[in-house]
Amino acid sequence: MEKDSSAQNNEYFKELKRRTIQQKIDLIESDDLEHTFRGRYGNEIFLHFFDRLKPQPLHSFHQQIKDLFENANTIKGRGYDLQPDFFDFYKSERAELETFINGENNNSNESRTKAIKYLQYLNEDGYRWWRIDALFELMGSTSSYPSIAPLANAKLKKEFINIKKLDTQQSELFRIIDHTHLLTLLSAENRKKRATYIGRFPTWFDFDYYKDPFIFAEFPKDKNTFHKVLKSWIMDQVETRKKIFEWDEIPPEYQYLLDYANNLLQQTAAEKIQKTDSPKPVKIMTISSLEYPRHIFADAKAYELFSLLMRHVKSLNATSFVFRTMAEKENPQLIVVNDTPFRTWFNTQGYPIKLENHTKTYENAKNEDRIVAYNIAKELITKL
Repeated sequence: MEKDSSAQNNEYFKELKRRTIQQKIDLIESDDLEHTFRGRYGNEIFLHFFDRLKPQPLHSFHQQIKDLFENANTIKGRGYDLQPDFFDFYKSERAELETFINGENNNSNESRTKAIKYLQYLNEDGYRWWRIDALFELMGSTSSYPSIAPLANAKLKKEFINIKKLDTQQSELFRIIDHTHLLTLLSAENRKKRATYIGRFPTWFDFDYYKDPFIFAEFPKDKNTFHKVLKSWIMDQVETRKKIFEWDEIPPEYQYLLDYANNLLQQTAAEKIQKTDSPKPVKIMTISSLEYPRHIFADAKAYELFSLLMRHVKSLNATSFVFRTMAEKENPQLIVVNDTPFRTWFNTQGYPIKLENHTKTYENAKNEDRIVAYNIAKELITKL
């Protein structure tokens, strides 16, 4: 059986070596470019690491490629795992395609169209391939998941919080969030499951408990200190990743964590107001109890949702998506004016973005990350 597998693998190796650029272009599946990328990446791994791959039937190797993209499992070599190198593969693919497209006009129109379409797919987000490599590298280093214990021990009274348990949970949470982000980069199917992945985060970290530990009921100052420690830790870890991966927008799985961190001290401040001695009942001043632009927003909650989203929006496309969703996709509308009066109002609010021209249409502004981030923010506002 092993001899049969070895012979089959050798034959497949020789077949791949014989393939011309034209033959490889002809095998592109124009209606499933992601599947094309997987197949070509798998073939490249097979060619370059043939002597270092773990002995196995050919179908087992193809299953490993499938597991790499669907579950972020690394490929087994002879006694060690192969480190993925997507960015170098992306660059070599792009170079080969450009050579083919710009070559002499002896290529059929169909082949050239296939090559152009595949090149456009690769270039949609060139940083995606580099970030995949960087994530694999980050997740493979224990130094990427530092301990919160030194900070917690310096700032907190040990009688209140089990610091060892907190440290274990936060470390595991960041590993899971990094893994979730890696999954969404590797596969479009995984991106569709993003909300489900985020919904599982409480399995590894007790968000509700750390938001309001009962032991702090009579010790508001100590609770406030704990929330400051937890918030600063979370924000520092996300900021570290933002610098490493050069994000323009925070991915939804990390934004979920930032929103949780930002709400910690807001809750503490609200509780402080409630407990302040006063001859009259104290009213907690939230956006709901303040004036809001009634000519723009349907109600205070709509304005609150918009304000939360705009803390993190840094681009025209993302702003357009928020506006179009609230004005056109929500039923009833959350923004009650059309593009021109909205832009007139928006440009007076001091946002770093200026809307000089019409906002993008919903179809041109939407992407899966923005849809997930919007739904998460909406759910948070609904619970307040």
